[in-house]
Amino acid sequence: MSNDGQHAGAGPTLLGGEMTGWRDGIDPPTALSEWVAAVLDDAEGSVLLIGPRAATLARRLGERATVLVRGTIDAVRLHAEGVDVHCGGLDRLPLRSAYDTVVILDPPERVLTPDSPGLGHFDLLDLAVSHADGRFIAYVPNALAVEPVSQGRASGDTSWWVGTPGYDDRPPVRADLPESASHLVLGDAVVLDGARVTDPLAGTTVRAALPAHPDWLDALRAGAVRQLASGWVLVRGRDLPELPAVFAPTLPDNSHTDGEPLEVLLVAALRTGDLDHVRALVVRYGDHVNALPADQRGHAVPRNTVVGEDGVLARRVLVQGADVAAPVAVAHGLWDAAALVAGTSQHPYAPELDAAGIAHELGALAGRADLDQDAWRHAEKLRYEVALPARHPRAEPAGDAPRVAQLESALREREGKITYLEGLATRQERRIRALEHAIETEHGPRARQALFLMTAPTSRLVEAARNRINKPG
Repeated sequence: MSNDGQHAGAGPTLLGGEMTGWRDGIDPPTALSEWVAAVLDDAEGSVLLIGPRAATLARRLGERATVLVRGTIDAVRLHAEGVDVHCGGLDRLPLRSAYDTVVILDPPERVLTPDSPGLGHFDLLDLAVSHADGRFIAYVPNALAVEPVSQGRASGDTSWWVGTPGYDDRPPVRADLPESASHLVLGDAVVLDGARVTDPLAGTTVRAALPAHPDWLDALRAGAVRQLASGWVLVRGRDLPELPAVFAPTLPDNSHTDGEPLEVLLVAALRTGDLDHVRALVVRYGDHVNALPADQRGHAVPRNTVVGEDGVLARRVLVQGADVAAPVAVAHGLWDAAALVAGTSQHPYAPELDAAGIAHELGALAGRADLDQDAWRHAEKLRYEVALPARHPRAEPAGDAPRVAQLESALREREGKITYLEGLATRQERRIRALEHAIETEHGPRARQALFLMTAPTSRLVEAARNRINKPG
């Protein structure tokens, strides 16, 4: 089945409602996107990828793919890479547009725009499935997730739709699902939730695939993984191809886990502003990447590197891929780590810097002259082409706790000053009332002189003094 006949030409196809100057960012590959890619490997016909998370599959699908994003920056970037792009809200996609497969992996706040009508999570799925002529694949996030899947960049207006008529105030829970889920998403694993597998959630394979998160083990023991999953995959239309019951593309075959994750140390140094420590870590990281074989550098980011007790850096998970030049791999790793502190007050650089800007600062701090524009350009492309292991929980942003504590301290200090000034004003008011009472009870010249001194402006006092001095006799 063909789409609506519009193809890449002079620029992205603007549908209306596009967000000018906006960038959601095309998400790096995840276990979920890798699972969808495996499903689509043998699929035929056109594919509509809705939202920034699904858009990461566009390069693999080639001419079969059409991407729908709302931000013009994302649309222009994808179009420059030869991708057929529609830009605007999902509600603006023409009804005549039909595709053999439709994939949507993002919630309403990432595929609708502020001028879109109010649509909840399941209203959005109904709208998206109306464009599918074959198979429909959707991801629904869980409001009770033990470990929510990252929704791309952090933004101050990610909840712009909350409170608007028609929108959901929260993601759904399992009881809200209109149909049975095909698969569960558990952090870095996609697990079949069907009768073909005998209780896969209790198997050791699932335990090995789950990220290092203690709450997952508690959920497993309690038998509540289905209720506490990161989210669910809903599939309508054609049957899925046979895939492993537990799909975990980042599951390590061998790993070196002894030691402290480099990303944890680097982010901690950034949050405390210890630039000497930051410089030392970045220099050692660059030396580590230079020494690796070219086919292992693409995954050698700080989150996948540990620092041993002897200070030697080592791989946490051994993953081989395409050859990557050392400067590109270093830039890629710095960019990945900088994304954790970008947009917060937890770094010593200018607050307006994004992840790319902080990564450039880190490269300059370490004196990496080989990190030129070409290296950064290839590093940005690499970010969207490799699936990385899960971050260590202690590396995840802890919010703006230091800044909040600082503001609370300043607020308490200001409240103390206000209390002191209020007391001072009360005492002054009492003194003024006492003087007024004395004046009211005294009618002689002294009272009038005191009243004159208290109420007269300075110019009148000076004039009266001059007159008294110049008075003859």
